[in-house]
Amino acid sequence: MIFRDDRDWIVYKNIVARCKATLPFKLMHYVLMGNHVHLILGLDQRAPLSKIMKRISQEYAQYHARRYGFIGHLWQDRYKSLLVAKDSYLLTCGIYIELNPVRAGIVQTPAEYRWSSYGYYALGKKDDLIDEDPLFSTLGNDDRQRRTTYQRLCAGTLGTVP
Repeated sequence: MIFRDDRDWIVYKNIVARCKATLPFKLMHYVLMGNHVHLILGLDQRAPLSKIMKRISQEYAQYHARRYGFIGHLWQDRYKSLLVAKDSYLLTCGIYIELNPVRAGIVQTPAEYRWSSYGYYALGKKDDLIDEDPLFSTLGNDDRQRRTTYQRLCAGTLGTVP
């Protein structure tokens, strides 16, 4: 397990925040699972993805090794990246990763899972890591309407009624 308790998740989020403060990139959606993470990043040419992921992964691996006396590789493989070529697909990808804890059977609803960007988009929770997905603003005329639409999109993706 990469994340064993709340402290681990908090440390990872703090590492991402520090990295965002020094390297230009945007984090639009994320989910932190017990054994992997999903991040949807908006990149800047000044900070290549490899540099961002190396810094985040290396710093968290060092923390994990210190805390748990772990020796060896923490991450099973090199990170995998996919290019989201169309902005219209960005929101769909965000919803897909935020629903990962539900599909994995960890929670019944995405609102129950604290370690994702779902709370920001669907519930209006403050999350300083998030750089808002530009398509989110198209979901309604005000925050309440956008959140309601987002919840319905997520529920529709799961095949449930909100």
